[in-house]
Amino acid sequence: MLEQTRRLFKLLADVLEYPSADLAASVRECRQLLAETCSEAAQEMRTFADFVEGESLGSLQEIYSRTFDVTPTTNMYVGYHLFGESYKRGAFLARLQEAFVAHRFSCGSELPDHLCVLLRFASAADDPEFVTPLLEEAILPALTKIEAAFQESRQGYALPIKALRLFLRRALPGVSDTLPMQELTLPHPPGGHGGPPLRPEDWVGIPLSTSAHATSPGTDDISHRAPNPHSASRIPHLEGL
Repeated sequence: MLEQTRRLFKLLADVLEYPSADLAASVRECRQLLAETCSEAAQEMRTFADFVEGESLGSLQEIYSRTFDVTPTTNMYVGYHLFGESYKRGAFLARLQEAFVAHRFSCGSELPDHLCVLLRFASAADDPEFVTPLLEEAILPALTKIEAAFQESRQGYALPIKALRLFLRRALPGVSDTLPMQELTLPHPPGGHGGPPLRPEDWVGIPLSTSAHATSPGTDDISHRAPNPHSASRIPHLEGL
């Protein structure tokens, strides 16, 4: 993956996180990089920059919460948009956690399928065999559903969501953004550090989110924070879900 693409994934995660004082700077840098790779996405981010500059931080935080925390159809949980609250989402979460452990990546106190967590993982992980299907078969279809839920809105957080989808469509040519979910084919990641296997049923009945605004994810030694899958064969493959 190109370094510029990695940087864009991180910046897009920053833009889509709960707003902080750094939001405007992240939006500006993201817009500048998008201008070099996807002019349509850059235009959406330019409009979002104008929106951010016209609102106070408190107002942005209120808009963010109303957009992503209160409304299920526009929440940030990719697995929810693909599978709802079902066993299939549990299997998806288990596969993600398995990959995070293998790459020593921490999602903090967030659930593994949060969009910003997945963008940071895509930026950090040097594993195209896992990251590419994750982008193509999970993130892109989920973004399409979220964008549709905004009902053609060109305001607020509909703008960076559309910018991200446009950027992924440019980066992943020839890929359908409405791929049938039965074709989800995330491979098992290599490695592992020992410990009990993480089972999909361990995730059944989880809430839609862990908290309104959990701690930020990142690359870290997380062997003391999460169950560690030793045998990938114990976790069912997602193909056929």
